[in-house]
Amino acid sequence: HQNLSLILNRPNLRIAELSHRLDQLYSSRSSLDREILSIKHQIRAGAQLVRGETLSEGRYRLRQTIGSGALATVWLARDQQSEKDVAVRVLKTEYSHDMARVRHFKDTAYRMTEFRHKSIIRIIQEPTVEDGLIYFTEEFIENGDLERVLNTSLIDKEQCIKKLSDVCDALVLVHKNEAAHGDIKPSNILFGRDCQVTLTDFEFTTFPRTSFSDATIGVHPLFSAPEVFKGMKIM
Repeated sequence: HQNLSLILNRPNLRIAELSHRLDQLYSSRSSLDREILSIKHQIRAGAQLVRGETLSEGRYRLRQTIGSGALATVWLARDQQSEKDVAVRVLKTEYSHDMARVRHFKDTAYRMTEFRHKSIIRIIQEPTVEDGLIYFTEEFIENGDLERVLNTSLIDKEQCIKKLSDVCDALVLVHKNEAAHGDIKPSNILFGRDCQVTLTDFEFTTFPRTSFSDATIGVHPLFSAPEVFKGMKIM
């Protein structure tokens, strides 16, 4: 307790030390709820998330970051209810007061729940606002993306091409719902158990009458349609 008090009373908090202590408290399974809450408030005051924190009233315990895009950071977390790993997609704090981006971030998650397809990432918890953070939760796909799968020879190229036909079917469904993914690339095509392929990261999905206009921010030029960079209407 003395060491923790020294950390908390320093003018310049060291987030890494707080994160390490928080991890210790959780692993000890002791009844130090007040101390844990104090640390969380100290961290949140700096508008940061760190390993060991929990979201949704303790349901999701953050383990490590597994991705970062133009709009959001993705965390690997443990769902204490289901006892399974999940992915938590958190809107970057610099955009938390940008109403157009906030609206798009939330709307995208809501629309994704309508895309019921075996090869489209499944939403577990819809957008939530907590202590100034905006996030939603997705299923976690464990074997990595298309590039990793090919580089590690998890499946051969012929099998991979057959699997990618499922992604094409998923995109047909997205288009039927009057939407366009907008960022198809290897890192957004994930492989799970039995090499089941899943399309993820709908950050730049465009919908009819959307108010979000920065469609090319963060989009990879090697994998995007020329129409995107010409500013042409794609929906």
